[in-house]
Amino acid sequence: MDFEWGRIVRDLNWTLVSGVIHFLILVWLMKRLLFKRALAYLDQRRERIAGQMEAARLDQERAMQLVQRREEELQAAQARARRIEEEANNWAEKIITQAKEQAKIEAARLIADAKIVSEREQELIRADLRHAYAEIVVSGAAQVLEREINIDDHRQLIDKLLDSIEEEPVKMRS
Repeated sequence: MDFEWGRIVRDLNWTLVSGVIHFLILVWLMKRLLFKRALAYLDQRRERIAGQMEAARLDQERAMQLVQRREEELQAAQARARRIEEEANNWAEKIITQAKEQAKIEAARLIADAKIVSEREQELIRADLRHAYAEIVVSGAAQVLEREINIDDHRQLIDKLLDSIEEEPVKMRS
């Protein structure tokens, strides 16, 4: 083998040194140009994610507060609805009671009116009975006397008889 070991070692050392130098330059350039920006981007992203998580936590707390507030409002609305229903029932009972009272008053008024009408009719019937009684008495008296009484005498007798009947009320048989 015709290789020169000295030259290979010397070339190898310069290649190795040159490779290490180039690698270090590359790492420095990457650190200078790429890593700072990448690390800054990752830090920003980490902060943004942390902010979003905090915002989500705050939103969740607000949502829980809203749910609690809505439940309280719902309970208050249900209580208000129950109170309104009770008031409506009380109002309906009051109206029904007033209607019953008015019906009783109206019934009493109708009964009183019916009594008044009945009394008037009784008075008319009594007057008709008196008049009929007087005519019967005069007719009977005319037959007893066997003579005919003229109309003027007939009327005078009826009037006298009616006056005497009115002084003594007619007793009705039950």
